[in-house]
Amino acid sequence: MGAFNMLIGGIKNFIATGAEMEVLFLQLEGFTGSAESAADAYQRFVEIGQATPFTAKQVATAARTMMGFGIETSTA
Repeated sequence: MGAFNMLIGGIKNFIATGAEMEVLFLQLEGFTGSAESAADAYQRFVEIGQATPFTAKQVATAARTMMGFGIETSTA
């Protein structure tokens, strides 16, 4: 039963993470003005995440916060 509960927990986490990333991408579209620019920004966040101890989600969340305060997307 423990393995089953772990499997269900993993599936829930996977779905929650997917939903969070979808919301983040939609917000990036709003900040950048297009889906293409949002995809480019997100790809850059992934690259930064791979080169640092942070996850892409952490990098994107920080950048989203900075953009919310008016910092240009390229700078954030």
